Formats: sequence, structure tokens, C-alpha cells
Amino acid sequence: MRLPLIMVREDLLNLPAPVTPAGFSHRLYRDGDRDVWAEIETAAGEFPDVDAALRRFAEEFGPAEADMEDRCFFAVDNGSGRAVATATAWYNEERGAEWGRLHWVGALPDYHGRGLGRFLVALTLERLARDHQRAYLTTQTTSVAAVKIYLDFGFRPSFERPGCLEAWAHMRSLLEHPALHE
Repeated sequence: MRLPLIMVREDLLNLPAPVTPAGFSHRLYRDGDRDVWAEIETAAGEFPDVDAALRRFAEEFGPAEADMEDRCFFAVDNGSGRAVATATAWYNEERGAEWGRLHWVGALPDYHGRGLGRFLVALTLERLARDHQRAYLTTQTTSVAAVKIYLDFGFRPSFERPGCLEAWAHMRSLLEHPALHE
């Protein structure tokens, strides 16, 4: 069952330091990386095809694409030089400047389980802390491994939308984590 989830971190203090997985490095977004972003997010299952991902990229980031050069991270496989995972330290004017958004965390399937999610989340939170006091994210109940990482990084369930109680009850049935029982 795929239900939407919202998670919040009430402050961006005492963040865990990024730990670079062996064989990997990171870099920031560069002009032209929209295709790389679309490839990763499509392979991660967020879009049915690269064209749909590129349309979403244009809608969400097009007017502020220059901001991506300071806010979008890629994990790079040092052996191939290929960007294989991404995460973005974004914002949302509706929530206000104090809120940053951990956004579009994704990895190519062959690179799951190598610590890239934790690495990128740590980098992204460090970046968010430069301009924001709090952070939030949206995800879904089908992203169990990602939700565990977010909980480990201090994000907690939010119940601000209808259906959140049901979604978090379902997540508790899928994931044993102390933060879900606080």
C-alpha cells in the first residue's frame, strides 16, 4: 500500500557528519545535469520514463535551476565517474524561509545498500542548516528503507494532512523503529 507521509525535523542542530562510502565521492549539480537527475529518479521508480522526470524537473526547478548548483548533490562512483544517486536541499515558500526541504532522494537500483542514502541525507541536511532552521520531507509508505534513514537522522512523523494517522499506522506495521513508538 502506497500512502503519502510527511516528516519533520524541528531543528537542524547536532547533525551527524557525512560519512563518504568507500569508492564514492560527491559533487554538486552542474549545468546540464537535469538529464542525470531524470535518469536517477526514473530508475529509482519515481517516474514512468525519463521524459516524465524531465517535465517534473522543469516544473519544480526550471525557474530556479541556478539554485540547483548549490543545493543538489550527486554521489559519484569513483570507478566509473558516473553520478549514481542524488538528493536536493530545497525550500518551499509556502512553509516560509525557516523550513528547508529534503527533496528527491534517489539512487540507481544497483547502488542500493551501499550507504549512499545516509551520505546524501547528511550532506543535504548540512546544506539546509546554512539557510533554514527546520526541515521537512515528503515520502511514502513503500519507501521503508528511506523512512528508516530519515528517522535515524531525527525526522519525526507529521500528522498535518488528512490520512496521516492511517499512513503512519501502516508504516509502524512495516518498520520497527523506536521513534515510531515515542
